[in-house]
Amino acid sequence: MATAPWDTSRYYELMEKRRAGSLTPEEHEELLHLTDVAEAIQAQRVQDLAELAQLGGTPLSLLMEELGLQPADAKRHERQASIEAINRAYEEEPPTTEEKELLQGICVKQRKLLETED
Repeated sequence: MATAPWDTSRYYELMEKRRAGSLTPEEHEELLHLTDVAEAIQAQRVQDLAELAQLGGTPLSLLMEELGLQPADAKRHERQASIEAINRAYEEEPPTTEEKELLQGICVKQRKLLETED
């Protein structure tokens, strides 16, 4: 696996290939690795923010506001996490045609919301 610890463009490239059904087994492993890295980065970020808030005796929400991390950032991460959770849920067993159509609609809506927040 010749991927940097976190490579956003590669992650989205692999996600698109997965959606298109053209992901190789090696790319699937790479995508799983990148997803794990992304989750670890996010978990560390939340842990660091909580620790910083505690050290400063400041509520986490106030610290986030002071750092310019508005609720939209949280919503953005939630939307991205929703898309990723949907994709990971069906790695072992593909969805039925009906589920696939529903899930694609959800993912499209979440992606549009993400695009409007950029």
